[in-house]
Amino acid sequence: MPDLLSDSTFSAGWELFIVLLKLAIVLGLIYAVFAILQRIKGGNFGQPGFKRMAVVETLYLTPKQKLHLVRVGEKVMMIGATDENLSLLSGEVVLPPEPVPPIEIKTANPTEYLKNSLVHFLKQILPGSVTRSKPME
Repeated sequence: MPDLLSDSTFSAGWELFIVLLKLAIVLGLIYAVFAILQRIKGGNFGQPGFKRMAVVETLYLTPKQKLHLVRVGEKVMMIGATDENLSLLSGEVVLPPEPVPPIEIKTANPTEYLKNSLVHFLKQILPGSVTRSKPME
């Protein structure tokens, strides 16, 4: 007499596996299409992600009028844009170099650093034995 419970469990498990396999195939195809579209959007099939053209900055004059600074290769152009028209306002714009934020350099006293490091090390090795805060003379 065949065991109906084990056959239905096997059948349900097999159907679940088939459904998950089909789902994985569909998700894989969606990912492949997305990757191909991203590569096409980059513009250069040899070097993915390489962009020869980029919008450097956009200034909104009115809700329907904008100024764009567009970098094409090494050149930067100013373009005026409306809902109906695009106009090249300047063939090549020279951008000033971006300001570099100042770097704060903190100089540490080497003697103080060595003392703190030694105290920290000794506290790890011998907990409770290092409590002296006055320098040894």
